[in-house]
Amino acid sequence: MIARAEAVFVRYGYRRIDTPMFEETRLFSRGVGNSTDIVRKEMYTFEDLGGRQHDPPPGGHSARGARYVEHGMHTLPQPVKLYYHSPMFRYESPQSGRYRQHYQLGVEAIGSPDRRLTPR
Repeated sequence: MIARAEAVFVRYGYRRIDTPMFEETRLFSRGVGNSTDIVRKEMYTFEDLGGRQHDPPPGGHSARGARYVEHGMHTLPQPVKLYYHSPMFRYESPQSGRYRQHYQLGVEAIGSPDRRLTPR
């Protein structure tokens, strides 16, 4: 099923993006705010031996946005069309039908107000 979805994404000009399994906590808290449910309830924050705080991703948008900037994708023809399939984590007691670890599959067109999936 994943391979079928990936074939459709590639057909429409999307490229796969993989993000790190752990990110600095400030990436998420700065992106969504310290007082949101994501930061207060859904993150597994831990401190490494260097005293830095890290989290596995509760969702991937912040991590993909950071890679867009970090790798200079804003200089590429826009929109930059990306797809992903990666594990996500939630700390709080999951609601019915939700799990602490789950896989998320999705697409993002970054750099354009037009979000339609049109082949080029």
